[in-house]
Amino acid sequence: MDPPWIDGPQWLDPDSPKETPVSDQLTITELRIKNIGRIQALTIRPDGSPLVKIQGRNRSGKTSTLRAVAALLGGKPEFLDAPLRRGERDGEIVGTLGDAVGKTHYTIRRTWTEEGKEGFYFTDA
Repeated sequence: MDPPWIDGPQWLDPDSPKETPVSDQLTITELRIKNIGRIQALTIRPDGSPLVKIQGRNRSGKTSTLRAVAALLGGKPEFLDAPLRRGERDGEIVGTLGDAVGKTHYTIRRTWTEEGKEGFYFTDA
């Protein structure tokens, strides 16, 4: 069964004539990362613009941030062998998905422990 924001198989077809109403388009409204990759703690709250600039010095966590977003949204984390920040016992990625009018629809949470346990939690608002 397709998730509620996907209306049938045409979502895979970029040439589909159907347009999704703005209120049905979901974006990440908040991203929190703790002890993942090179990141000790990071919170991003986009201001509504379609682009978020991630910048910093070498080895400061830019790539870890992008990999965390991919892992959060269901992709296989590229850092799966060692997702935790060196020396930490646990870590997590939490993303809140909302619409253009600011309503929260879903929260996704992925967790890892030093014992190798993983968690994936998906809740609706």
